[in-house]
Amino acid sequence: MVFLAKLEEKVPATAGIQDGLDILAQRPEFTKALNKEVQERKLAAENVLDCVGHLYAKVGNNTDGNDATWTNAINVRFTEFGDDERAALVVFLNVQSKWLGALDWIYCEMGE
Repeated sequence: MVFLAKLEEKVPATAGIQDGLDILAQRPEFTKALNKEVQERKLAAENVLDCVGHLYAKVGNNTDGNDATWTNAINVRFTEFGDDERAALVVFLNVQSKWLGALDWIYCEMGE
């Protein structure tokens, strides 16, 4: 996602992955998507934003089976992330879904 953000010139080309996520989280489109997500899920924006700083490390620990071979999409699984972490991931994925070459993704509810 950060690679795509670099292509879209939304983050500096020299930014690392977590730095890129941090920069993206400060952009107006992230804030807009965040406000929508927290309202829909009845979460606190501050708690979701707190997750951004450790999101890359957390996602890196949960990459087994990350993509569904039948859809080539990233799975955001209910069982692997807390409510605020899932919301942060969904916000990032929603934001990048408007970019050229956007990553496909699926939100997996409990039991999926």
